[in-house]
Amino acid sequence: EAWTGLLTDGDLATARAATRFLLEKQQLPDGSLPRNSLVNGKLAPDSFNIQLDEVAYPILMVLQSGLAGDAGLWPHVQAAANYLIAHGPSFGPERWEEQSGYSPSTIAAEIAGLVAAATIAKQHASPADARIWLATADQYQRSIKGWAVTTNGPLSSQPYFIRLSKTGDPNAAISYNVGNGGPTLDQREVIDAGFLELVRLGELPATDPDVLNSLTVV
Repeated sequence: EAWTGLLTDGDLATARAATRFLLEKQQLPDGSLPRNSLVNGKLAPDSFNIQLDEVAYPILMVLQSGLAGDAGLWPHVQAAANYLIAHGPSFGPERWEEQSGYSPSTIAAEIAGLVAAATIAKQHASPADARIWLATADQYQRSIKGWAVTTNGPLSSQPYFIRLSKTGDPNAAISYNVGNGGPTLDQREVIDAGFLELVRLGELPATDPDVLNSLTVV
């Protein structure tokens, strides 16, 4: 969000510098990005787990900041995208860091990252990569409602997005503890506005009936 603010404000130089820092300084050898790092980009001692949206967003940043043609960044993009398809759609904790599962906001970032990577791949004469990444993004986009929209939840008689489904079945009576001293709840009772990332990133229309009903539930 801070990076998007830089770009929107017209500070392209800082936005590009931040993008390079993430991929050239922070990225780990396996292509992932750490949960947090030291100011020199090295892995922080208290960093643990990988969040897939943090792997995906730097790819989108490369495209949006006009760095797609940079030959030096291309291997970093390639490594991050390959990490996403090797580990997605559900791996590690989601955005709020307390749970694993099929998260609308995390998967939205994965879709956007893979589409951006495919766009970048075409500039580097790598059509095979582009096909694989686009096919995976398409599969995730087609599957997201099956993974994250409950049709039997207690909060509405109409389908709505939940924060996450633990196993990819949003209708299952699975309970988890929300953490930080919070209660243990049925997954169908735990909601947030993370599904709006699917709209913000252009993967579902704002007029989608499940999106509209989920807004009402929220």
